[in-house]
Amino acid sequence: TTSSSSSSSSSSSSSSPALSSSSSCFSSPTTDPESDSVHSPTTGPTASPSSSTNCSHSVVHRPVIIHRAILGSVERMIGILAEHTGGKWPLWLSPRQVVVIPVSRARHLSYAQEILGRFQKHFFASIDEADQPIGKKIRRAQLSQYNYILVVGDEEMNLDRETKVMTVTVRTRDNEVHGARTVDSLIEDLRDRVARRCPSS
Repeated sequence: TTSSSSSSSSSSSSSSPALSSSSSCFSSPTTDPESDSVHSPTTGPTASPSSSTNCSHSVVHRPVIIHRAILGSVERMIGILAEHTGGKWPLWLSPRQVVVIPVSRARHLSYAQEILGRFQKHFFASIDEADQPIGKKIRRAQLSQYNYILVVGDEEMNLDRETKVMTVTVRTRDNEVHGARTVDSLIEDLRDRVARRCPSS
């Protein structure tokens, strides 16, 4: 009986240091606001927040947050303009200003590409080269919110042969047909609208 009691007392005395050391792991360390040193309740100040001790719970890392909002106001303004215009950007802001549509890919594509090159010097212009009905291509351009839709077919090519001036038929995304216009006069008109920031173009 005596030996068993002595062994139990020795085991309890040997386990007490372990308990005291583990309890220190859950002691919350404090940080001096005027320095980067970390104060632990058991070990005192350490060299830096990343220095390690025997207990991993007492290691403290200082968080750093870098925040920059250089484009925040620009993004908000774009959102306001998109909501205000409903996606129908005015000509001077539109990323899709002009699209050239040949009536027939086989007969009118090369002529349409020449016209495209003229407009690309001044505007965001593209061409619809799909071999599809002209009505479908016009509808696609209107849904894509192109400001001006330039149709090129036999009539425009015949006018070019007679007058030696490149001609297109002008439509808008609101399905307004403005009729035949020469390329030079149309470019001059659209450049003037861009310069004056016309909201309805």
